[in-house]
Amino acid sequence: MLFAALARRVRTRKERRSAPSMPGLLPQAEFHRLLARERSRADRNSHPFSMVQFATSDLPPDRLRKAARVLLDHRRLTDDVGVVRHRDLGTVLPDTSAEGARIYAERIHEALVRLGFDVGHRIYTYPGNFGDDALLLRPPPSGGSGGSGTDREDASASAGDTAGDLGAWRAENMETWFLQPLPGWKRAMDIGISAVALVLLAPVMAVVAVLVKATSPGPVLFRQQRAGPGGRPFTFYKFRTMVVNAEALKDQLRPRNEVEGPVFKMARDPRITPLGRWLRRLSLDELPQLWNVLRGDMSLVGPRPPTLDEVQQYAPWQRQRLWLMGGITGIWQTSGRHEVGFLEWMRMDARYARRRSFWFDVKLLARTVTAVLTTRGAS
Repeated sequence: MLFAALARRVRTRKERRSAPSMPGLLPQAEFHRLLARERSRADRNSHPFSMVQFATSDLPPDRLRKAARVLLDHRRLTDDVGVVRHRDLGTVLPDTSAEGARIYAERIHEALVRLGFDVGHRIYTYPGNFGDDALLLRPPPSGGSGGSGTDREDASASAGDTAGDLGAWRAENMETWFLQPLPGWKRAMDIGISAVALVLLAPVMAVVAVLVKATSPGPVLFRQQRAGPGGRPFTFYKFRTMVVNAEALKDQLRPRNEVEGPVFKMARDPRITPLGRWLRRLSLDELPQLWNVLRGDMSLVGPRPPTLDEVQQYAPWQRQRLWLMGGITGIWQTSGRHEVGFLEWMRMDARYARRRSFWFDVKLLARTVTAVLTTRGAS
């Protein structure tokens, strides 16, 4: 009797931890393979797709099955329903924009409310947009959906705490689902080298800061929003090498852009100060990014973090570089930098994603020293 009671308790706990097995409900592994397939399809045909994740992890097994039945009954022929993560359920909506996913989410929420459910949800779309106002959706009507709560930093967390947030109606970039995790050895290398470098180079940085302040009006540091892993914005630091209103002047100079693609470069950019040209040639303007590395915004080695407006102009396959954490140096930086065309630059980042390893990072760091000393490709 005792063993039977223990077996029933273990079985009950297992049922509460696992998602229901139902016809048409994809298990988690298959659901994630489906997301990867839809991403590849979107890259080929440039059609967006969306996914709505419902916070059902805390529901007991019988109510979880009822919630799954609602999702299955409301799917289109092209939609797929499955387990997103833990016991959260979700629906993949091919050829559907973020706004279309919002309409679907409201309809599902109303159906769940009629059955006594009140679960939150999050909307993801691919390809996404970037910036503070990206993927904003119109607020739900009074008494409508329970809100997505999509401002939360950790896109991989369960959506269980998103219910009831009516003030943050925005979709999230699907790119967050395809991120390549940062290996432990890489983070350890980043912390160790950046901390030591900041201490050893502190006198150099102090001299550069004084020179910047003394030779041109404006702040010592240049701060800019760049796209981090999954396109998440972060504050990027450099020593200022341009005049204060450089960003405002870029649109006027854009017809004189000398490189292909969405990036902007001029060999004789009039916005660069005399000191700034010298700092760029010696790569000294990049030193404050060691603080970005120590903070965890960047890595020592990786794709160069792009500006948010550049990402908006990427072809879908080029956005794959956002699946990695950006870096101070990489294949592009050690292969001629601005002598390399934009498309080849993007292919170099894709090649790094395939070859990333401890020894490859060490090799690129060693090549960086040579590139800095020879100033090849610097501008």
